[in-house]
Amino acid sequence: PKFSDAYVNLANLYKENGSNLEAKKLYIKSLEINSLHYEASFNLSLIFLNEGNFNDGWAGYRKKWNVRHFNSKKFDIKKPIFDLSSNHRHVFVWKEQGIGDQILFSRLFNDLRDKDLKIDALIDKKLKPLFQSSFPHINFVEKIYAHEIDSHIPIGDLGRFFINNFDDVKARSHPFIKVNQQRTGSLKKLLPSDKKLCGISWISVNEDLGRDKSMSLEQLKDILLLPNMVFVDLQYGDTSQERQSFYKKYGVKILKIEEVDNFDDIEGLASLIDLCDCVLSVSNTTVHIAGAIGKPTYLMLPKGKGKLWYWSKQGTQSIWYKSI
Repeated sequence: PKFSDAYVNLANLYKENGSNLEAKKLYIKSLEINSLHYEASFNLSLIFLNEGNFNDGWAGYRKKWNVRHFNSKKFDIKKPIFDLSSNHRHVFVWKEQGIGDQILFSRLFNDLRDKDLKIDALIDKKLKPLFQSSFPHINFVEKIYAHEIDSHIPIGDLGRFFINNFDDVKARSHPFIKVNQQRTGSLKKLLPSDKKLCGISWISVNEDLGRDKSMSLEQLKDILLLPNMVFVDLQYGDTSQERQSFYKKYGVKILKIEEVDNFDDIEGLASLIDLCDCVLSVSNTTVHIAGAIGKPTYLMLPKGKGKLWYWSKQGTQSIWYKSI
């Protein structure tokens, strides 16, 4: 009864089973026993953020660097953490977590635009072409020159300055990433113009949760057999064998545009998504790009494990992305 780890383990099982209410009670119980249990604080914060309790959510979210299984490395910079209320004028914003998370939080770059700040940002190099055109007021760098800045902050912690409730999220749920129209124009010639185009992405390669978030073409059979629709492969990685097997079995060809590397060419992938009438995807990088450019998107989510905190919804509508 006084072993905080046991409460956290049990809470994790409830959380992975989709029972956030029970998990929340158990995380709180664990923290009553040990207020310094970082895993309990962090996992509880994800439930708070999902529910829209951003005051408590952002506070616990900052404990992530003390959690063993957190999938990012903290930058060790001998400078103060950035705060809007300070006199810091030259800020370094650094990447954390995966490409999808970086896209999710990048909308907050627009909130920094009018703050009289010089901002250097380090993001995944695959995102650089898209981000440079979408956020011209940010200087995207390859590495950090610590002597030139006066403060720094991980990109995920920007939320505590601007997101206090779901209304704040909805106000920032409109498209915020600009697509390369020249690239879109060249790719348009490779796609059929006489049928509806639906881009599909069905796999997540996330090391911890990918299996729980992924599907197969076979599971999507009833959708893929719909008439008068061309399905475009937006999936990163080599999907040739699965697509060929599906074609042999059902006579339906998933269109693969070889001119775009869906894994490394994020700018090209964004243009390909832009050319689709809609997108059908699991929770991965593709769906974040689709939401960020405003493409009508249908998101397929697991019930428990693999359903990430930011997929809060109102009815069937994503709160963080207006088009999903």
